[in-house]
Amino acid sequence: MLADDPALTARARGGRDPRRVIADPCLRTAAEAKIYAPAERPPLLVTAVEDDARLAPFRARGVEILHLSAPDGHFDLNALMATLGARDIVSLMVEAGGCFAGALLDARLVHKLRLYLAPLLIGGRDAIPALAALGAATLADAPRLRDAVWTRLGEDWRVEGYVGYA
Repeated sequence: MLADDPALTARARGGRDPRRVIADPCLRTAAEAKIYAPAERPPLLVTAVEDDARLAPFRARGVEILHLSAPDGHFDLNALMATLGARDIVSLMVEAGGCFAGALLDARLVHKLRLYLAPLLIGGRDAIPALAALGAATLADAPRLRDAVWTRLGEDWRVEGYVGYA
């Protein structure tokens, strides 16, 4: 989110737009970010920050704020899901960076995965991984996609499947 400033608006026809939930324990995103733009349902910011001065610009944009502790700057993901569930948010579509996506997989909280791949070979020692923190010690322990469906989108590919944990 910090790198590309996505709006995360739904493009589906009909129905209501899904609610945007932003998990930002240290409040690194700017209140002016596109994701906080007014919408049919106000964005929900989950943060450990309780400083009213830092939160004021978010409140001014109509953002609903939910506090959750984040020891070491990271949420306990099961506590985050329980907190959202208590607010009747029981299904999430997550757009995440490699660390958060990997942590969700490590916590076995991903049921269905949709991954977009471009024909670009990037990397390096300091590169940001697509899926960081995956705790599989061996290939046999790695999560697998079941019933995977590959779809070509121009030069890119989308793969969707259900995550099977070892």
